[in-house]
Amino acid sequence: MELASCPICGKLYMKSAIEMCPKCLAEKEENEETIAEYVRTHHRCTIEEVHKVTGIKEIVIYRMIESGHLQECENLYYPCDQCKKIINKGRLCKTCMESFLDQVKEMKSKDENVEKRKNEYQSAGMYTKKYDNY
Repeated sequence: MELASCPICGKLYMKSAIEMCPKCLAEKEENEETIAEYVRTHHRCTIEEVHKVTGIKEIVIYRMIESGHLQECENLYYPCDQCKKIINKGRLCKTCMESFLDQVKEMKSKDENVEKRKNEYQSAGMYTKKYDNY
C-alpha cells in the first residue's frame, strides 16, 4: 500500500479505494447522517437553515449534494447555479437546463456546418481520372 495526502485535512494516510483519511471519512458519514435526519423531520428546509441548525458548513452540504450522497433528501432545497431559483434536484432548474441544452444543440449545429463546409472545400479540388492499367 502507498501513502496519500487526504484532500480534506492534508494528513497522510494509507491509500485505499476511499480517497480520504479514516478520520475525515467518519466525519463525512456523521455529517451525512446529521443532515439526512434533520431534513427528514423539517420538510422544505434550505441549505442555509441546515447549516445554521447543524453547524455543518454550506460548502460541505453542497459537495454532498453534488456527489450524490444526499439523494434520499428530496426535501432539501437550494438555489439553481444559474438563476438562483429554489430547486431540490441537480444543479440547474428546468428552465436553465433547457436553455443549456439549446445552447449545446446550437453549438453542435454550428460545428456540423463548419465540418460540412470544410468537406465541400476539400472536395472542390481538381478532378482527375483514375486509371487501373498502370
